[in-house]
Amino acid sequence: PTLILWGKQDPHISYEMAQLSEAVCENGQLITFEEASHWVHQDEPDRFNKL
Repeated sequence: PTLILWGKQDPHISYEMAQLSEAVCENGQLITFEEASHWVHQDEPDRFNKL
């Protein structure tokens, strides 16, 4: 299994790219962080740590 955590405010990786990454994983799951940038763990640490 692969868990992909993507920040909606990421200036480097588009949502489409995150979706493509999920698609190539046999058992992938994409979780979007609305207020996070590329540094999801720093921008939304409470939610990140619950995962």
